[in-house]
Amino acid sequence: IRLYRQSYHGISGLLRPLVANGQAVVLPMQLSRADRAWIIETCPASVLKHLGWRGRYKGRALEPQRRLILELLQKKRLLRPLPATIERAVLENAGGDALDSIIAALATAAASAEIDAGEGGGDPLEGRVYFRI
Repeated sequence: IRLYRQSYHGISGLLRPLVANGQAVVLPMQLSRADRAWIIETCPASVLKHLGWRGRYKGRALEPQRRLILELLQKKRLLRPLPATIERAVLENAGGDALDSIIAALATAAASAEIDAGEGGGDPLEGRVYFRI
């Protein structure tokens, strides 16, 4: 329920000024530029779905599922084993934000490679959510 407020304030208060001041471009609606930060949208849940994960992982009792997701990412050679302190923090983060951040970073790296290769795709009006890793 709060997500629409977070999205609004993030877009209007943080991202809009970056674009308006010429410090960033929003892909794929604008052309990528090597001298500007790129803003792209990714969705950790879509990444997991693309990888075949269909279960829940957010909640106090779902630490085993977060562990399985980390193992899945490592098995697919998308993520190296984490240092013990970071792994513990990811597993104990019941809201799943730490794991979401890792997944979003992986999707961002893959999107960057696609864009660099001229394969970023997406609609200039509707945009695109990057979810392949």
